Amino acid sequence: MEIRSLRQFKRQELRNLFDQEREEWERQLYWDYCEPQHVIAAMIDVGSLPGFVALQAGRPVAYAFYVEVARKGLLGGCFASKLAAGEGAEVCLLEASVAALREDPEIDRIESQFINFREWPIARFFAGKGFRQFDRCFMVRDCQLRHSPRHPVAAGLKQLSLSDLDEMAKLTLDTYASVIDRKVTYHYQSLAGCMDFLSNLVFRPGCGNFLPEASYSARDLGTNELMGYVVTSRISPQDGHIPQIAVAPAHQGKGLGTELLGRSVRYLGLNGYQRVSLTVTESNLAALELYLRFGFSVHFRFPAFVWQREGLPEG
Repeated sequence: MEIRSLRQFKRQELRNLFDQEREEWERQLYWDYCEPQHVIAAMIDVGSLPGFVALQAGRPVAYAFYVEVARKGLLGGCFASKLAAGEGAEVCLLEASVAALREDPEIDRIESQFINFREWPIARFFAGKGFRQFDRCFMVRDCQLRHSPRHPVAAGLKQLSLSDLDEMAKLTLDTYASVIDRKVTYHYQSLAGCMDFLSNLVFRPGCGNFLPEASYSARDLGTNELMGYVVTSRISPQDGHIPQIAVAPAHQGKGLGTELLGRSVRYLGLNGYQRVSLTVTESNLAALELYLRFGFSVHFRFPAFVWQREGLPEG
């Protein structure tokens, strides 16, 4: 197997790989991956996306890419086609990617949350490289399934506005201060990271196309303080996704999370969507139990991995 730099390729040379990858996203996650893939392909065409391609008999059979931001390396994807024999393609690509990031003295942390579609011992690979593992769940719910709110919620709920982003970032930082997800992604570890994360949800297609009409804020009726919010996106004509929901610690346990979920799912159901999905860290028991009570079920499990350069705090 030959491993070459992703920067030596154009999208046309990887077309068969891209076609198979889109099919897997749609088949396993109900996700139209066209727009995220278009962004990836555009970066490949201009040579700005680092990564590697595996070739067998001169034909590309797998590829991996990563990005570098704020002294962090993010493994964005590793996809192997049906033509890739055994598990060797993934191992070779990730070996090269992890080595390139570790050799860069500007990189202090490496994160991986990409969806792994093929069965191979990915956990063993990352454990051997000194990564910590965090198990994640991709959960799905029927939008037509009714729910009954637990209690009336004393809050003012309305559609999200872009003017809410600053307050949402602050609330997100406070909410995740003692939640396991803070260890899974660097975004939750600083106000700037939270703002960057929320901006990506709103302005970029990585987690679907932002649906402001199905995204809501909850504010205190007296002080107008932001109490919680939910962000909803469109991932296919039939499927919605909830990439972020947060309730301020002082307002948790009062039914506000259920009400925000209900508003989002109700909008999707009334507008022809069939399913809604979200992801959660399995050890975040409070969030997992909320979603299970609300009618979500685990559809797909996948591991996330984090490596921190020795001597540096995990955050």
